[in-house]
Amino acid sequence: MRIDQETSITHYHSSPLKSTALLEQLVQNPKSLNSPAQLITLTMATSSWPTTNYASSSLTESAGAVLFDLAFGRICLLEYPTSKPGSSTPRIEYLLAKGRRNWSETRADAAMREVGEETGYACELLDASMETRCPPSVEEDGNTPDEVRTARGRGEPFMLQVREVGEARIKLIWWFVAGSLREGGHEGASHSPKNTGTELRDGMGVYGMGETQFKPVWFRYEEAVERLTFEDDREVVRKAIEIVAANFDEGGERRV
Repeated sequence: MRIDQETSITHYHSSPLKSTALLEQLVQNPKSLNSPAQLITLTMATSSWPTTNYASSSLTESAGAVLFDLAFGRICLLEYPTSKPGSSTPRIEYLLAKGRRNWSETRADAAMREVGEETGYACELLDASMETRCPPSVEEDGNTPDEVRTARGRGEPFMLQVREVGEARIKLIWWFVAGSLREGGHEGASHSPKNTGTELRDGMGVYGMGETQFKPVWFRYEEAVERLTFEDDREVVRKAIEIVAANFDEGGERRV
């Protein structure tokens, strides 16, 4: 048996012995480990794919949604005035609604909550078909291949952004497609404005008081893409528009 200068053990047979005990036994008496039940190889067990582990203390998770008004063919952006250091002239940025997920909160609930808090509009996640690698909710044989398929439902993200925000730190941003609510909506899938005491109704849906640093502004689809400040957000919106166009007609009625 050849001993490689490595630091971990890969077992070819289940054994109750600890790795350190196996190493000590191997050093003391190599011939004692030649039975099939204890056959090992001293090679580093690594994935064939590049892998990085992040502890929860190094991970920030956010969720957001592209908010559509399907009947009017518009998307809601957040107008955010900001200033560069040393400049008194405000710069207007156009952003998407998103924010950090709370402890024990689902990603879908976080996305709806953040849209409601930042835009002031009640929303629901759209019931849409999209491509996914998720297995079906009910698997026939429990061994669904890892391949792209089309599925329909609510509550699934259509895109994930990964940002490096510091040394050994990342931020995950899950994106959903949502629609503004006029009346009612899908039971259990809607989120009311944060300040419901000031709830109003404008042409785009049920509207309350959003966060004061933001002003919600509605744009036609292509103009919304052009207005967005960051190219990464434009890519998110383009994909959201593609999904909506495949599921709904110009009046907001479902195609299939």
